[in-house]
Amino acid sequence: MSDNQELLKKLKELEEENKLLKQRQSSNSNVKVVEGDYKGRPTLTFYGPFKPFTLGIRKLQTIKESWPEVEKFLNRHNANDNNEIKI
Repeated sequence: MSDNQELLKKLKELEEENKLLKQRQSSNSNVKVVEGDYKGRPTLTFYGPFKPFTLGIRKLQTIKESWPEVEKFLNRHNANDNNEIKI
């Protein structure tokens, strides 16, 4: 096999792997949200195919109040993938 053919084969493999990763990432069924507390204050911890993170009331309220801007940001940056986020 020539170098070009090997490169094309590897590129196809990587594209397929990328496609599968995107499909897994877009699936919210892999995300688990658990209510907890930190120093007596309520929190939500998010678990999934990423490093777990925790948000409290103030940060969640800020995200909720800013949601139109968050949605614009997500759609703008996902436009490069031709996959607009539907929320």
